[in-house]
Amino acid sequence: MTLLCGAIIFIVCFIVASFSEIFPRLIKIGNFLMLLAVVIACFNAIVALLTTLFQLQKKVVSYAIFLNSKTIAEGTLITISLFLIVVVGLKWQGRIAGISTGSLIFLVIAFFIFRSNGIGLNFPARYGRQIPLLGLPLISAHVTGWADEMKDKLMIHETVLSF
Repeated sequence: MTLLCGAIIFIVCFIVASFSEIFPRLIKIGNFLMLLAVVIACFNAIVALLTTLFQLQKKVVSYAIFLNSKTIAEGTLITISLFLIVVVGLKWQGRIAGISTGSLIFLVIAFFIFRSNGIGLNFPARYGRQIPLLGLPLISAHVTGWADEMKDKLMIHETVLSF
């Protein structure tokens, strides 16, 4: 799993570096945010895998505790993000820091739960060529979703600035 995430991040870094002038102009998101989006997407995919595992094993209590604790933690992280934005003055970087922190915390928890259930994280080499071919469209779809969500915010921001 770790090797898979590393391979995906490497491929995306290569693509972003190759088209470093095109992407920022096209979707108005810098290279750093695009790379961070890929990393956070990998983290969230691993966490989603854990919730799917709970569902398949019919562990309703574990599933409910994990999702409820994630919801409570995200509320706490929003508070931390607001603190970073309002008090420290980090603007959008404060929110990104909150999202990244939450994803990283639940990635560590997911790894711990995987280990305690005896699930190893290995990468079968025979699928090495198929995974990037299947994963690249998913990455572009995820970044497109972020760009679509950001479009509305940029339009509101530009409308407010015009007054």
